[in-house]
Amino acid sequence: LPISDGKILYKHQHDAVKRLEDDNKEGIRKQIINITVGLGKTLIIIRYVMYLIKNNMMPKYFVFSLPKSAIEGVKKQFKAHEMKINVLDLNKAGNGNTEIVPYCVNFVYHDDMRKGSFASDLGNISHKLLFVLDEMHCCLRESIRTSEALVAAKISKYFIGMTGTLVLDSDVDKLIMWLKLVSKFEVTVKNYWVAVGGLISSR
Repeated sequence: LPISDGKILYKHQHDAVKRLEDDNKEGIRKQIINITVGLGKTLIIIRYVMYLIKNNMMPKYFVFSLPKSAIEGVKKQFKAHEMKINVLDLNKAGNGNTEIVPYCVNFVYHDDMRKGSFASDLGNISHKLLFVLDEMHCCLRESIRTSEALVAAKISKYFIGMTGTLVLDSDVDKLIMWLKLVSKFEVTVKNYWVAVGGLISSR
């Protein structure tokens, strides 16, 4: 993997990368990026990965979960940075690509996290795993997908959630569960907006 790319970041991207770096120095390795769609969240992740590599802190395994509709654009950005990629295929019984490859960006679709042995495989490497959940708002409602994503985020050494649509409706129970992963205080229905305000954003 490369450790530099020469690209100039917008201020909100630079601030987000710096926040991730500063949090890491303080031992905070789980964070949520709440930035509007189209403002370059994937590049923020790429730059943070470069920082981890440069400082010999990059976990052995990197799993990036996203909706199937988003993969081509995201893959293109990682390829442009000469990063090796591996797309997991958990649909073909016994014939799909199910191996989480080290030192590589392993893409898995949101709905595939509940299939096959993926959950147990992830559990076996969680202590040396960076787990990124793109379009995290897809995992804010009661579902097996949400449950699997929450478990993956909890057990991973590093976790970053990304969304531009954090609050979907008045039912905030699942949102609070996510906020508890990254907040320094106990998050409740009464104070969850304070936790939202503390997330990485473009403001």
